[in-house]
Amino acid sequence: MSNDLPVHDLQVVEVEDHGPARPQLLVEIPHAADSMAHFQTVRSHLRSRLPDRLEEFFFVNTDVGTTAVARAVAERLAERGLGTRIVRCLVPRTFVDCNRDLSVGPDVRTDDGLTPAIPGYVQAPEDRAWLGDLHRRYHRVASSAYEEIVGRGGRCINLHTYAPRTVQLGVIGNDIVTALRRAYEPDAFEGWPLRPEVDLITETPEGLLLGDAAWLRRVREEYEAIGVGVEENGAYRLIPDTMGRVYAERYPGRLLCVEVRRDLLADPYDPFVEMKISGEKASRMARPLADSLVPD
Repeated sequence: MSNDLPVHDLQVVEVEDHGPARPQLLVEIPHAADSMAHFQTVRSHLRSRLPDRLEEFFFVNTDVGTTAVARAVAERLAERGLGTRIVRCLVPRTFVDCNRDLSVGPDVRTDDGLTPAIPGYVQAPEDRAWLGDLHRRYHRVASSAYEEIVGRGGRCINLHTYAPRTVQLGVIGNDIVTALRRAYEPDAFEGWPLRPEVDLITETPEGLLLGDAAWLRRVREEYEAIGVGVEENGAYRLIPDTMGRVYAERYPGRLLCVEVRRDLLADPYDPFVEMKISGEKASRMARPLADSLVPD
């Protein structure tokens, strides 16, 4: 294994513009790397001795379905003459999490259970430096898109998907796959707390609202109208040291962080493999987000 590939030769981000007009909506997806190809591209350039079957952790933990939902939002807005830019990070969070604020350090964990930017099983110093470069390269593009679109009066959906239940694993170490397999045994899995179908992450842990209350109300109404359960800050909040929090503070009232349950998108839901996403399901979950921006 070698990370001799120069950082500028690895594609870390993909940018898509949709619609006939200049983008007024940014959809940022910091965990869009969701295929085995994404995993293997980065894995093949690392020198660290990594856990066996780490790809299983990758599939459990990546935000599969986000790209399909983002494109469905963009297509619906394009029909109404509105432009959307989608910024997708192609670096798996299994190696470096691009929703972490790397400026505070790659190993930071918090009382909220925040995992570090670079997991402990990536030990080789040259790997950690290389992954840090990928993180910074991604956010140069993302930050520029925020400034261009959100900084000029547009809005951003910071889009994520999550597993149906909150599974507590403790420290992410070399036994991560064994711990996951144990936690996902049917009897154990049914005992973990069920997450909201859609979670709107709008507040800091102290209860400070960083979102737009009127926009949040419209999103809730649109989801409830199609029978989808939606909560605010049900599973997460805008935790310090996340880039979602950084951008929400930089553009108060302009950003909405959204989590959608993966089992509502996958066909079928099978957490340990590369999942197929249903276009119909993605369109259903995207419609309320798009319609909240263009009320009838």
